[in-house]
Amino acid sequence: MKKTTVALTCMVITGFLSITGEAAVESAQANADQVFVNGGVYTMNQTMPWAEAVAVQDGIVVAVGGNSEISEYIGDATTVTDLEGKMLLPAFHDAHAHPIWSGIDQLKCPVFGSPSIEAIQEKVKQCLNSNLTMSTGWVAGAGYNLALFPAGNAHKSLLDAVSREIPIYLDGEDGHSGWVNSKALELAGITADTPNPELGIIEKDPVTGEPTGTLREPAAMGLVKQIMPGDDKEIYDDGLLFAQQLAHSFGITSIIAASVGDKHLAAYKRLAEKGGLNLRMITSLEYGHTGFTQGPEGFEEVFTNRQRYQHPRINVDSIKIFIDGVFEGQTAALLEPYLDSGSMGELNLQPAELNEAVTRFDQQGIQVH
Repeated sequence: MKKTTVALTCMVITGFLSITGEAAVESAQANADQVFVNGGVYTMNQTMPWAEAVAVQDGIVVAVGGNSEISEYIGDATTVTDLEGKMLLPAFHDAHAHPIWSGIDQLKCPVFGSPSIEAIQEKVKQCLNSNLTMSTGWVAGAGYNLALFPAGNAHKSLLDAVSREIPIYLDGEDGHSGWVNSKALELAGITADTPNPELGIIEKDPVTGEPTGTLREPAAMGLVKQIMPGDDKEIYDDGLLFAQQLAHSFGITSIIAASVGDKHLAAYKRLAEKGGLNLRMITSLEYGHTGFTQGPEGFEEVFTNRQRYQHPRINVDSIKIFIDGVFEGQTAALLEPYLDSGSMGELNLQPAELNEAVTRFDQQGIQVH
């Protein structure tokens, strides 16, 4: 028997603690791999909401009960963890996340949590000489807080102060806004004469008409992203591994991955086939959006053949439908105008089209997210 102690305030264990106390008092058929004792175990089982100990065998909870009852599962090779009165919970399910995107963001030039514009500028300045910038010729990052800027409108001049020679692109925390410097606008050919793309906004100075450097929604953000060097499969794989480790550190073992394209599905399948995918993934394919290599038309091909990505750890029967934008960028559709802009946002799908799509997927047993 190997003993360990826990120094955490809260411990999380994978699996549903739905085994009753009766199961715990039965004779143990085999010694457990791991036993947790002396804890406040919240079981999520109404017949026995609290317990002291848990036995785990082959990654599955086999018994829950009191210390004396679960001691039957302890053998010479069992690792016994003393919770020392700490709380133990079942693992968590994240109902909406972007694991691969989030992981990739952390591997590029992350500015998440920056408390000021100056802090963002300093972080971007540090990224100018990174290996990724040197190899791609771009600073690509994410995580700026729209609330730092009037009306969430980050200005290109603030990034120009970092560099006017190297193109810079940052995604906002909202995931629906992009911030670029003048060099990026120049390379993308975005000028005062460039019209807003369908379902996108190029923010412009109300006096000069010049683009300010903020792009709203993927249609406008894509005007720059489409000319940036594409992410290779290695960074998709590395981003997924980063996100998986982070998720586990918070006790998350199951995730609905919203807005998944073919490159994401391929990354999940590669890791799963290597035996390294330790998350249960429900992948929601992007509908009516641009998350596929072949553009929106690529959705139908991937959707029709989605079962090729199916795996015991990967569920591919879910669809993410973008109805509108977000409040941060004032692109979420409202019944009345936003107070400072007069805009009411915009629907990506009209009601008839939305009803048709939801009906189609529901008839096929597809979860609509």
